[in-house]
Amino acid sequence: MDGVDIVIMPADCDPESIGFTSVLHTWDRYRQDEGDGRGTGLRLGCTMLSWNVNREGPQQSEAFRRAVRMILHPGEMIAELGGPRAIPAFGYRPDESRGRVIDPVRPERVKSALKESGYDGAAIRLAVYDKYKDDAAWIQKRLSEWGIRADIQSHRDWEDADCTVSSIVLAEDEVCEIESYENGASVLRLYLDEERLLWIKARIDDALGAESREDRRMTFREIEQYLRDEASVIFLYHRHLNAFLHPFVHGMSLNPLGWVDFKDVWLEKHD
Repeated sequence: MDGVDIVIMPADCDPESIGFTSVLHTWDRYRQDEGDGRGTGLRLGCTMLSWNVNREGPQQSEAFRRAVRMILHPGEMIAELGGPRAIPAFGYRPDESRGRVIDPVRPERVKSALKESGYDGAAIRLAVYDKYKDDAAWIQKRLSEWGIRADIQSHRDWEDADCTVSSIVLAEDEVCEIESYENGASVLRLYLDEERLLWIKARIDDALGAESREDRRMTFREIEQYLRDEASVIFLYHRHLNAFLHPFVHGMSLNPLGWVDFKDVWLEKHD
């Protein structure tokens, strides 16, 4: 298949009058297939908050980053915001997040971490794309409850911000995962300092030299564990994969990237 033309027609429009004789229905006849939150019902990847440790600011303190990680409880974010947010993320891949239990917010531990960090009330700059504005507003409100001021800025300023919310979408192999660390335009490549990047590069080299896929995955999990433990990255949630289907469309499924395998799609005959 070389291409697909999707034409959404007004309810009162005669499709034959404009040359689209095969248009069947308008949006009100479509169905939404949201999946069941399992298997291909979840996008292979996650949404996360990343700290720019190349900038001076409160985020230079690991204790401060850990405090923010405890405050931004993914389960509570999902419960309050809903939408495509499916399950809390423990790492990049939903299969490795299932069954993980994220500790509830423990005020005494948050207070202890903030005290250890020596946080002085300085504002942090959070740069986000418009599609993450609800996440950003929730984060801003949560942090304010603990006396942490977050100023939301346009994504255009993300390179000079203290932190940002972004998503990573992975292919079925590790290529996209490696790209997230080594591509010069990626958030992690620009936000992590040279010491961390050198350690990650060494682990990637070890992974590429591994004899089995499981050994490679174990090494990549070590990188995730490292970023999670020191809270350079705060994993937030995995998203649902949603598909809007015409009632006569069959055989359609979404791969882990959210793309359609058109070779498997067929249309029921319509009179």
